[in-house]
Amino acid sequence: ISRRMKLLAKELNVPLILVSQMSRGSEMRKEKPQLHDLRDSGAIEQDADIVAFLYKEKNQDADNELIELIIAKFRNGQTGSLAFKWDGKSFAFYPESYEKIMALSTSSDKLDKFPKQPPKEPSAEPNGEN
Repeated sequence: ISRRMKLLAKELNVPLILVSQMSRGSEMRKEKPQLHDLRDSGAIEQDADIVAFLYKEKNQDADNELIELIIAKFRNGQTGSLAFKWDGKSFAFYPESYEKIMALSTSSDKLDKFPKQPPKEPSAEPNGEN
């Protein structure tokens, strides 16, 4: 199925997001999810351009949950992890602060490639002045 979906996305020139079930064995482990944890992972692992997992430590406070976005595969980019806070009341993920994300985030490459300061907010005025 994953191969046919990839061919269809190329034919229609559209991005396609597929969701996959995790294998039962992944529930029993205390480790973070990996590519081989995807059910029928061989085809998905081969065909996917990007594979991402959302991961949460089981012993966290329900009101202050840190969620890790794990980029396990990125055919044309960098793999690694980013940390976000989950706000269950608003059903939203958001960073607590840029510095905290950079401190908690990991990457297969060195983090020094990333800027040390948060990106500047876009200007509200069309001419670039506030």
